[in-house]
Amino acid sequence: MRIKGGQPVGGARTVEVRQGETVRLVFSSDTAGEVHLHGYDIEKEVAPGDPARFTFKADKQGRYEVELHGPDTKLAQLDVTP
Repeated sequence: MRIKGGQPVGGARTVEVRQGETVRLVFSSDTAGEVHLHGYDIEKEVAPGDPARFTFKADKQGRYEVELHGPDTKLAQLDVTP
């Protein structure tokens, strides 16, 4: 997913996965910031030429927001279903 000017290109997206699956999310940005996956409490730095890469097992059911901090902007929503 691309971030331009602090906003997700094409708007915030919904990513649907099943519990137990391995999730891989990659965010590239034209400015530096921090991408935070709520609920799983994973934070990654992002900068031009240095994407934020998330790889984890979806072991918790629910709906979780992915935000760009400073300013807080919703990038995506992760839905983990049984």
